[in-house]
Amino acid sequence: MITLWVFYSSFSSNDTNQPLNWKNNQVTLNNNVLMPTIGFGTAGLQNKEERIRYAISVGYRLLDTASDTGPWYKTESIIGSSVLPRVQRSHLFIVTKLHPQDHGKLNAARAIQLSLANLNSYIDLYLIHYPECFEEICLNLPEGTWEDSWRVMEEYYQLGLIKALGVSNFNMEQMVRLWEMATIKPAVWQNWYDPLHQSDEIVEFCRGHGIQFMAYSSLGTQWRNDQLIHDNIALNKIARDHSKSVSQIILRWLLHHQIVVIPRSNNDEHIKENFDLDFTLTSDEISSMDSLN
Repeated sequence: MITLWVFYSSFSSNDTNQPLNWKNNQVTLNNNVLMPTIGFGTAGLQNKEERIRYAISVGYRLLDTASDTGPWYKTESIIGSSVLPRVQRSHLFIVTKLHPQDHGKLNAARAIQLSLANLNSYIDLYLIHYPECFEEICLNLPEGTWEDSWRVMEEYYQLGLIKALGVSNFNMEQMVRLWEMATIKPAVWQNWYDPLHQSDEIVEFCRGHGIQFMAYSSLGTQWRNDQLIHDNIALNKIARDHSKSVSQIILRWLLHHQIVVIPRSNNDEHIKENFDLDFTLTSDEISSMDSLN
């Protein structure tokens, strides 16, 4: 415990007025923690740990997972048992999340302890996955609120067991409430963002409050027909002009807007391709993509 606190205290700062520093494929969060700008999403890869290890071999250093109590990921314990022992811990940035059915003081504490045990390590970024339960994602009703959970998360942050705190799937009203009540301000806001669904109000709030925005489902997976994006004429033209895929064009566009990306794939070629983003879009191409919202 003491060792972790000494290590972590060198990163700590509560000055949320510091501008986010975006360079060298890393962003400096509002508490001075460094986070990679390109990550690998692991939802649904519970039987595909070789894909996660391949992503690390390609160069990904951020892994996005969630509590094993949730229905989609089931990769938290796999990362702890099959991935982390093969890599120097300080070389990876692990994001995990609190399942909404675990809201409440006692439940949140148990959930965080379970995540720490699964990873056998500290947590780089801990997010509230959803502010509330709904039928498709919760087997049990929570015994408290997301506000209760945030207070517990702050305690583990102060202990040095979590390096940064944030949320996922919050709406604007909930974020304003969090910002007003939080002793430890959120460092990251994760939400759905793709060329046809641009959450610009959220992004602008993040920029105005020193919060890093992280995009999930950027390649169309939230649409019932994910080809809606990949068949887009404007995106395909830009992709052809750069000899790149539509996925690469989208990810490069997001990075241009200083949005952290966490693409997920079960295909080695796509995993490698989604990390190969060392090219530049023109201002006209960026404007064209901005207009697709």
